[in-house]
Amino acid sequence: MSPENADILVRWTARLVVVLYLWRCWIDYRCLHLADPYKSRRLARWVWTLSATLFVIHVCSALAFVHDFSHEHAYQHTAERTAAVVGVHWGGGIYVNHAFLIYWLMDASLWWGKGVNWPYRTRRSYWTMQSIFAFMFINATVVFGPAHWGGISIVLVMGIVLLTVLQKIK
Repeated sequence: MSPENADILVRWTARLVVVLYLWRCWIDYRCLHLADPYKSRRLARWVWTLSATLFVIHVCSALAFVHDFSHEHAYQHTAERTAAVVGVHWGGGIYVNHAFLIYWLMDASLWWGKGVNWPYRTRRSYWTMQSIFAFMFINATVVFGPAHWGGISIVLVMGIVLLTVLQKIK
């Protein structure tokens, strides 16, 4: 694959993952207003599964086409990008990303195994998961994305939090 096509694949799979994540958040928000959210939660589960699958494709594409299957190269690249943004030469984020991938796949699998309402069992579990995802997406955007995307990510997360707070006030 040409370097240009590889770059497009890696970038657009990441972007689609975020779009699908935000779609899932929107579905979850809409479910708050439904007497019977079962169908919407089924859609959310499909969106979540598709998003997790695209994330696998993103990680595999980056490892294959950007890092030539070299985990050491991926570690160094992550360390260089992190140093450029926050001033700390640390590539350990690659391991955090791997753990995140496993977490997401387990979460999607459990959702299928435990039923449509499983992610919504408690507010604490739901918001813990949302916090992990928000942190990972903002961190990845700030380190690897264009500078202006970091601000956009923060505004989107703040919007989601604001919608949630407003919902609690009603």
